[in-house]
Amino acid sequence: MSTTSNRGQDDIGKNDIGEAVATGTNRQVMTAALFLAMDEELLHETERDNRDAGLAMV
Repeated sequence: MSTTSNRGQDDIGKNDIGEAVATGTNRQVMTAALFLAMDEELLHETERDNRDAGLAMV
């Protein structure tokens, strides 16, 4: 997908989806979208965990 070197799957973002749409296959688009969605869910999960941990400390 991206031509940037040393990029892991965790670094896939919206630009990669656009690049895959422009130059790639449906499989590449879906893979990029899946990783982006997983990153978003992990972010929200981390935010919830941090919030819950803060409430437990009060």
